[in-house]
Amino acid sequence: MHGLAGKVVVVDEVHAYDTYTSELLDRLISWLHALGATVVLLSATLPAARRDALVRAVGATPPAAATYPRLTVASAGTASSTSFPARRPPVSVSLVWQPAATLPERLVEALAEGGCAVWIVNTVRRAQQTYLALRALRDRGVLPADLDLGLLHARFPFDARATREQAAEASFGPGEEKRPRAAILVGTQVLEQSLDLDFDLMITELAPVDLVLQRAGRLHRHTREKQRPTALQRPALWLVRPEGDERPEGPTFGPSAFVYAESILLRSWLALRDRTEVVLPTDIEPLIESVYGGSSPRAGVGAPPSQTPPPASAELAARLASLDGKRAEQERAEGNQAQALELPPPSSDDPFDPRARVVEDEDPSIHRALRARTRLGDPTVEVVPVTERGGRLVLTGAPEIALDVDAREPPPRRVVLAAARQSVGISHRGVVAALLREPVPPSFAASGHLRFHRVLRLDDAGRTSIAGVPLALDPDLGLVVGALDDTDDALPQEIHA
Repeated sequence: MHGLAGKVVVVDEVHAYDTYTSELLDRLISWLHALGATVVLLSATLPAARRDALVRAVGATPPAAATYPRLTVASAGTASSTSFPARRPPVSVSLVWQPAATLPERLVEALAEGGCAVWIVNTVRRAQQTYLALRALRDRGVLPADLDLGLLHARFPFDARATREQAAEASFGPGEEKRPRAAILVGTQVLEQSLDLDFDLMITELAPVDLVLQRAGRLHRHTREKQRPTALQRPALWLVRPEGDERPEGPTFGPSAFVYAESILLRSWLALRDRTEVVLPTDIEPLIESVYGGSSPRAGVGAPPSQTPPPASAELAARLASLDGKRAEQERAEGNQAQALELPPPSSDDPFDPRARVVEDEDPSIHRALRARTRLGDPTVEVVPVTERGGRLVLTGAPEIALDVDAREPPPRRVVLAAARQSVGISHRGVVAALLREPVPPSFAASGHLRFHRVLRLDDAGRTSIAGVPLALDPDLGLVVGALDDTDDALPQEIHA
């Protein structure tokens, strides 16, 4: 940490959703300020309460907010807020709720003249299922034979994911040379940020409103030399209608409720359900405050009250109140977890008390209450997929590389790099528990890079089973956990993007 003294530290994609990470970020900023560092925080979707908390983390009083978009500066106990112009004029995005059953048909119509669409879902399983369904439609001739169809999520081996990300930016970035005539990219939350992508049409499952807006920022992102298809001249965001949205108590959210707090999903649905358009960036702040303002125990003193449209029924109001209460309890628990692990503030009489110790943050076998994690979630085990060929183990994705996992010395550097590039994370609880019961291979244990990795032994078809759970490494789908034809995908272990 002291190596950051006097440095410039940039934190991108600062959001409000994660209470645990927000608590750690506040404490980190207070320490960086004490160490004389300059901290730059970037966010397009930060609620006023979180912005004020970040200002208070350096001992300053939050200023009156200037018009969005804005730059807020806090230093030496003072703070100011200044507006600046957006990089482009306001963009009107049409917002349409689409029933899941008719989405393929509508998509065929929308892409009749070509165009590049993205379909974002909230779980890897749903992404794999959606990709397979679209591929079947293309194979049957329902979708054009020349339509480019892609899939991107975090359960591809590192090398394969990097390759797919590069291909996505080449196809859907600002350039025209490799942009396809017609394409659909299916993906998870990895498409929300970091990648510079530009689509003509977006389909998305409902997520917290700040993340929906983050996704919408990938619509008509760049000025294109070639004209967009006539039907897609205006950016369009299709939201998948959640099941039961006609019920007095409101909709259910399926597997998404294991990814995001149900109260935030319900508030986001209330904020968006009657809208036919969203103007970016004009509507960003009102929508963010309608969901997060005053609805959270972390909102802080003086936070603006929530402006979520009132529930239409007593049943919906009661459900929202109950879910808000559960969320408040969860946020308090997450905040307490963070406080139990973070350093005391720099103003403490003993800032380096017994908590200031090195806690291994990569070892999934250490209890989660003791690990220096930067975000919450189920333990993830990194595995290296291998296959037996000619009596020896080789990397499944790079069969020219052989592994001697029983050796007592670390593998050669080229083997370590190849194994790391072929690794993939697994977070399925049953599979993780079984993997953690297996010792780390001796050669991996001797390597600083691989010391917590396990070997995933696959047959020649790229399949295996662990703890009764089938696994398959598919070149098109990535790592498949469980059976994709299993309709019960509302499983908490399937939440990682």
